Amino acid sequence: MTRPPNAQAEHDPTGRWYKVRPDMLQRYDYDPSLTIWLPAVSTVLDVYQAPYLRDWYGRKGIQEAERIRDETAAWGTQTHQLIKFIIQGNKVETWEGIPEPVRNGLRAWVRWNIATRFQPVITEQSVYSLKHNYAGTMDAAGYCRDVPGIADWKTGNSYEVYPIDWLQLAAYWQAARETCPDLIHPKEARLVILNRLTGDFREYRKNAKEMREAFNCWLAAYKVWRFLKKPTDEYLRDQALKLQESQQEITKEGGTLGKDEET
Repeated sequence: MTRPPNAQAEHDPTGRWYKVRPDMLQRYDYDPSLTIWLPAVSTVLDVYQAPYLRDWYGRKGIQEAERIRDETAAWGTQTHQLIKFIIQGNKVETWEGIPEPVRNGLRAWVRWNIATRFQPVITEQSVYSLKHNYAGTMDAAGYCRDVPGIADWKTGNSYEVYPIDWLQLAAYWQAARETCPDLIHPKEARLVILNRLTGDFREYRKNAKEMREAFNCWLAAYKVWRFLKKPTDEYLRDQALKLQESQQEITKEGGTLGKDEET
């Protein structure tokens, strides 16, 4: 059993996209010379801005809200990087220089890891669905108390979970089944909240039946995203055509000037 290669992620004005070569998934009958761009799970879900976020931005003000958002995102990224570092068999030699919120997030994860006897199979793995046309990066897949499943870790100041979190995990669930069926066949999904203030965790679980139901909701969300995205696609296509025409005019003018100079 080999780990599938990670897809390359890039950003454009419409969001985050994954560059996937069909030859990464040999089960699909595609020309391996082709490249497919798939929208990220997070890009699809960006259109579903939670009401609490709008209220929070209103209370804090845009500038302060964005500062807090960027700071907490950095803490979350660092926590995930340290978790991956440990899963790969490394040891954190010193806590010096690590922000306290990151330390608490890592403490919470270690406690969860011990409580569930987590045995990782893959971590920070890009997974993609060519059946449903999307991609994303899954935190981890492995065994908790000998039960195969996927896990997603979220850092925060509370233990609150939102419905959109399960849509995200359901998308990873299906994509993992397509991308690496030889490595993991998940029977459950775990959403683990790592508290940045207390260093404790809280775990939420769904079984296979519940995840299939959540995935059906994800597919509905994806269709809504495609509908809302259509005007953006048309705008970008028009802009690309205008740019192409402009470049052709410049080339044409440059060619004419060159001929005039020769004469």
